[in-house]
Amino acid sequence: MDTNIYSPPASILNVKDLPDLGGKTLNSTSYYVVSKRKYFLLFFATIGMYEFFWFYKNWKLHKIRTGDSSWPVMRAIFPIFFAHSLFEAVDRSLRANGKEFSWDPRATATGFVLLQIASSILDRLSSKNVGSPYTDLLSLALLPLLGRRIYIAQQAINIACGQPNGESNSKLSIANFIWLGLGLIFWVLIIWGLVWA
Repeated sequence: MDTNIYSPPASILNVKDLPDLGGKTLNSTSYYVVSKRKYFLLFFATIGMYEFFWFYKNWKLHKIRTGDSSWPVMRAIFPIFFAHSLFEAVDRSLRANGKEFSWDPRATATGFVLLQIASSILDRLSSKNVGSPYTDLLSLALLPLLGRRIYIAQQAINIACGQPNGESNSKLSIANFIWLGLGLIFWVLIIWGLVWA
């Protein structure tokens, strides 16, 4: 034991040396685990806005695990530029831990990016009243396809983290209920706008 009173305090320099965090340890496969039911409920209730939170949480955990200097908020705001690197990092974690999941992370990310760009174009056209209400309806029709692309990555994350069913994050929190309530208001406004516009 060092008895030098002038030495700096010992610190944890390696994420793997972190203590137990509420029954879960932070390991090389620390990503955002969520159950299928909860994921789809929050994704569709918030009209896809849940994707920003999803990307933020995954990049935040990735940053903690790797110690890189990335900005999770920016990567969540601009997911089309970072989906490939996130999905490939998840795939590397799967393989490093000997887990099996049949998917193509590059194709999944590319599909997400193309759908996201198409959705953004349709939203832009709709906001300028070009092709309304058809552009609105087409944008809404892309929502399930976008949600499915992200959920493929979520399945890989759950398996990589040893929770194929996402059991540690399957219950709705108070914050989740607040988002569900706001989502219901959004859906009412959208339907109102489509019917009465």
